[in-house]
Amino acid sequence: MMKKKNLLISKCLLGENVRFDGGHCKLDLSLVENLQKHFHLKALCPEVMSGMSIPRDPIEIRDGRIIDKSNTDLTSLFEPVKAIIKDMVESENITIALLKEDSPSCGVHSIYDGSFSGTKISGEGLITIYLRSLGVKVYSEYEVKNLIDHNPIG
Repeated sequence: MMKKKNLLISKCLLGENVRFDGGHCKLDLSLVENLQKHFHLKALCPEVMSGMSIPRDPIEIRDGRIIDKSNTDLTSLFEPVKAIIKDMVESENITIALLKEDSPSCGVHSIYDGSFSGTKISGEGLITIYLRSLGVKVYSEYEVKNLIDHNPIG
């Protein structure tokens, strides 16, 4: 019998209304079904885990810190989230994650520039950086095929 790996995945990609605007960015159903064939999905939203409401003010990264539009530094809210994620990674043997691109928490290759102008830059979200420090391979929603191809069931 083939053993599926656990996959940490952003809740918004599964259609949960956890985004700052109260919405989601659900993957196509066929992609979700394909992921479920290959992995046990372990969903999370670092921003909700940090205690932020839905909806909430947008946040971005500036100088390595999570800030809101009023320039309030919210970075410390993510410290307990990191501890929870570390426990999940260790207890559930998580080695891969599929996270939401552009998010200040989950961005894999790009994030917003911290000016709240809608400008994207090359960069990583706070939780992506942390997961990588734990040895987790992180993919964005644009890399689902690559994720599946490089992580066969077994």
